[in-house]
Amino acid sequence: MAQHVAAYMANEAADQVLSRVQPGEMIAILCRRFKVEYQQRLWESVAGSQVSE
Repeated sequence: MAQHVAAYMANEAADQVLSRVQPGEMIAILCRRFKVEYQQRLWESVAGSQVSE
């Protein structure tokens, strides 16, 4: 389940970032935006989750 959630959130974050790309933007900037967006979405989706051994 965790892999599914992580993959889904990565796809959503990529879609969000790439939908706002402006011509000439540097890849490094887009990667940073993706990382921030992905972390935020992932934390929101798993807040309060518990993992057993």
